Amino acid sequence: MIVSYLLLRRSISRANHLHLRALTSSQESDEEQPPEISMRLLPDHYEYKVNFKIGTPPAIVTAIIDTGTDFLWTREGYFFLPGSSSTYTNLSCDSGNCILFGSHRTTCIGTDLCTYDVRFRDGTTTSGVLSYDKFLFDSPDGSSLVDVGYMMFGCSDRASKEFNHEDSTIGLNRERFSLISKLQIKRFSHCLVIRDDRHVAQNRIYFGSKATISQTGLTPLVKDMESAYYVTLDGISIGQTKVPIPDGVFHLKPKGDGGVILDSGITLSVLVSEGFDPFLNTMSQIVQKPISKSGDFEMCVGDLDSIPDVIFHFSNGVDTRLTEENIFVEVDNKLWCLAILRSKVSMSVIGNYQIRNFWVGYDLENLGISFIPTNCPTKL
Repeated sequence: MIVSYLLLRRSISRANHLHLRALTSSQESDEEQPPEISMRLLPDHYEYKVNFKIGTPPAIVTAIIDTGTDFLWTREGYFFLPGSSSTYTNLSCDSGNCILFGSHRTTCIGTDLCTYDVRFRDGTTTSGVLSYDKFLFDSPDGSSLVDVGYMMFGCSDRASKEFNHEDSTIGLNRERFSLISKLQIKRFSHCLVIRDDRHVAQNRIYFGSKATISQTGLTPLVKDMESAYYVTLDGISIGQTKVPIPDGVFHLKPKGDGGVILDSGITLSVLVSEGFDPFLNTMSQIVQKPISKSGDFEMCVGDLDSIPDVIFHFSNGVDTRLTEENIFVEVDNKLWCLAILRSKVSMSVIGNYQIRNFWVGYDLENLGISFIPTNCPTKL
């Protein structure tokens, strides 16, 4: 499937905005036992969406999974109608969670409705009313529903044009309002299937004991930062060739700048120029075929014959091998471009395109992430 230039621009814009939140985050703690749940996971135009239910009677909601935000919101009127749920309530301006929502609130006083206007890392926005209702998720095997009680969410009546009319988002970072924080999830995993236009491919994202995590292949989360999942990238190889990237280029700086983030909400990865330039030069030397540019794509080829694997060398000896399906993306008929871009800021981000066909496991007790290569199951 050919990638759209809109998604390309959203990848770049999101990476540009990502570093702005790197110095501020918060998290609540709780001793409750986290639930064992799952959600059906579907690819949709290089984004990944899940299903769950809100309200009484339960309404099915579809939302983009996003490990780079804590906000959970749905579009009023498409999936969810507040007036149709007997358990729905909205928040007032003087409620505790409205106050904690901080700068995302719009101006309001006392018992007025708590309205919000949220801008995401790719520049997209959504606005509406902060609300409460019951949430239900699938059991791990998908055979029944698990009622996790009431949670706060955004009931949006407006969203920027980049969102489809049915889009919603479920935030999976570790900040205060994320699903991970609200339910005190300690482990979860996903396997992002590669979309096949010939049939519907679906999978599940698991929260709890059924999460697929390699205990012997964890790369540490390098910063106790709830707003994002930071990992240490020590280097990159292309085939048998180690890319001559200076030591520490991808590491966090003493003031909290730089580093590498794993982010399911961005499609294409971006690398800081100090790492991208030697990576691009080495790839160009190894790939013996005509090379062109296309917009922000700095390397394009006419076919994928003899494309070498790319290996990301993470800390703790964790090597993640990417094949051609994770390295190049089709942007036009018989035009494939390098699906790793140049970052416009001092931070690098690994997007969902590069981690397709991996079980990516998040171990939040041991503060590590694992990557297990696989052909993602498509009927879970």
